[in-house]
Amino acid sequence: MHKVIKIMMSVLMFLVTGMSQLSIVSAADLSGEFKYGSETPYYIVSETGSHGSASNTLNYKLVRRTGSSTWVKAFCMEPGKNLTDGVALTPSQYTKTRIARLAYLGYYSQQNAKNYINTQALIYEELGDKVSYVSTENYDTFKKNILAKYEKFDTKPVFNGSTIQVAAGTSVTITDTNKVLSDYKTFTVTQNGITLSHTKGQNTMTVTVSKSCTVAAQKFSDDVIKAAGGYKFDSRSDVNIYYKNSGQDIAVFGNVDG
Repeated sequence: MHKVIKIMMSVLMFLVTGMSQLSIVSAADLSGEFKYGSETPYYIVSETGSHGSASNTLNYKLVRRTGSSTWVKAFCMEPGKNLTDGVALTPSQYTKTRIARLAYLGYYSQQNAKNYINTQALIYEELGDKVSYVSTENYDTFKKNILAKYEKFDTKPVFNGSTIQVAAGTSVTITDTNKVLSDYKTFTVTQNGITLSHTKGQNTMTVTVSKSCTVAAQKFSDDVIKAAGGYKFDSRSDVNIYYKNSGQDIAVFGNVDG
């Protein structure tokens, strides 16, 4: 008869934050200047007007720190207003979690031109503007998917906090009926002959216990899981920055805590 091992999931799957790409210490650390980018022909039509066009590609808003050569993409926070290249910007920390998380889910976690424009359109709507057309041609589907992900942003897999039993020398695959495990990174972690493995995009995790396993129970800590890559979202910056300007306010997001 195979010995049965108890595996505790009470600390499995945590949100990881603070993984900085920009090394921002404070909002003031990103003071600098603004310019328009011209990398995409996509545009948006809303109640406040047309934002960019197929021939006029003023769709990326870019900011950079004083003395830096790196431009960071930003989002318009006042639809219908314009900025002028090279204007001075006054930074402060942006603390509204909902828009920050939507920006992260829509663009910062999967960066490409379509996602940038779609995310800008979604931010317009969150700010009260009414978007009637986005030239990416997939905005409605994008919006539905991102809002669905937002509603489950803090949701953990259904087996979080539970204990499962697996016989030595066998494997068990468990399914997350909350359907959020698919958002977690791919990971494999082994302790005392017990292995947890998951592939990003799937809502399943496989638990394998070796025949030589000698422990009666095993608890996987959050630090061990995270070190193996078992986390849901990772911040792209230390803080979200809101830039005030006499023409139009803009923001740089990336921190999932808002």
